[in-house]
Amino acid sequence: MLNLKKQLQIHDLNLSDDLRELKQFAEKKSALCGKYIAAYGQPDAVKFCSELFNHYNLSLPDSSSEQEFLNKAACPRVWFLRIKKLAAKTIEHVQRQCSLVNQQNGSYCSDNALRNWEWQQAMSLAYMESTFIENADGQSFSLKEVAEHTVSNPHVRRCEMMVRIRGFEEVAQHMGHVGDFYTITVPSRMHSHRTNGQPNPKYDGTTTKEANDYLCNVWQRIRAKLDRNTLRVYGVRVTEPHHDGSPHWHLMLFMHPDEQTQIRAIIKAYALAEDSNETGAKAYRYKCVGIDPSKGDAAGYVAKYVAKNIDGEYLSHDTYGNESKVTARRIRSWASLNSIRQFQFIGGPSVTLWRELRKLDESDCNQLEQIRKHADSSDWAAYVIAMGGTHIPRDNRPLALEYSSKPEEIIDYDTGEITHTCNRYGGLPFPKLAGFRLANKFIPIQKQHWTLKPSPPS
Repeated sequence: MLNLKKQLQIHDLNLSDDLRELKQFAEKKSALCGKYIAAYGQPDAVKFCSELFNHYNLSLPDSSSEQEFLNKAACPRVWFLRIKKLAAKTIEHVQRQCSLVNQQNGSYCSDNALRNWEWQQAMSLAYMESTFIENADGQSFSLKEVAEHTVSNPHVRRCEMMVRIRGFEEVAQHMGHVGDFYTITVPSRMHSHRTNGQPNPKYDGTTTKEANDYLCNVWQRIRAKLDRNTLRVYGVRVTEPHHDGSPHWHLMLFMHPDEQTQIRAIIKAYALAEDSNETGAKAYRYKCVGIDPSKGDAAGYVAKYVAKNIDGEYLSHDTYGNESKVTARRIRSWASLNSIRQFQFIGGPSVTLWRELRKLDESDCNQLEQIRKHADSSDWAAYVIAMGGTHIPRDNRPLALEYSSKPEEIIDYDTGEITHTCNRYGGLPFPKLAGFRLANKFIPIQKQHWTLKPSPPS
């Protein structure tokens, strides 16, 4: 109990305090930064504020200049959001150690974490339902209506995932490639509980995020080794939790048949590089199943993992007997709380470009129009091939998005004064999509200006 208490106390910051007390703490520390900034200015203030964030194990605010950093350091909201996020992760880690996250008490995440996530989802929905956007022509939509047509909608997200997975499989068939389905998990020392719900005596206190970082590091070494041996794979990776919140990865990868044996050996070697002699390592830490087209397509192998991690659609229960839709909510809560990316595609062109192309009307530019048609018809395979295949550098692809991070000019025509838009902290605005770059030709995107309205336009 003393050890758990120490995890919740960082100097004079008690992470188990209620939100009101955490907010007061944030106000106190931001005010301290403000006083130091006023007294000493740059660069001493930058050093002081950085050390103060580090003192409480808080991430430093992103900034494009020292002045923007100092403005953020003196902002209570910046402090509070970081403290709240750290508190949520730490409390969840303590609950794992207290046997509140496992098959017996709450699979994947604690009940408290699930309630908090569901409350945040409800608050977001209420905001989107009551906030509208309106353009110069008088068209208006609620943010909820807009979100329903994007990957923010779990149904849309799942459908797009399956379209891309199926598209990669069609590319593999076109190229004569073969597929493998891999499962990689962490060493037993990173699992807090056994499958029967009992505490794991080998558990070393590794957090969920640290365990996932371990898998990321394993994959980085695998990718580096494949690159050194000029071996190419493409496909998708799904990250999901065991019942106790420890992560494991599923990878659907396609490759040239002549390279399959070598690629399998490399992935296995790095997956088992640590603690390879522990009991059950070879049976549970790494698994590879070759995709047999006669038994089903590759998309079918991964479809249930995609559904399980998004909305639970077309499934009844998970492997622990939990109802699938409840499972999906708990897994999304787990991923959100621990800042874990659930899905990542490996190889292939930009999906952001794909989405932007689907918004376009027909183009007079023939090459752009050909690529746009593939995106608009949801033909991921044709889109990949038209964009140069699965493994060419981004700069060598025929089409790319171009962004602008320059502040927009605002002209006062009465006084002639020119000002520039910046973010609330005086830094550069977030880069905005400006258009497409086709070879050396820039094709701007004509976008309407939309204004946020707190209530339905009259």
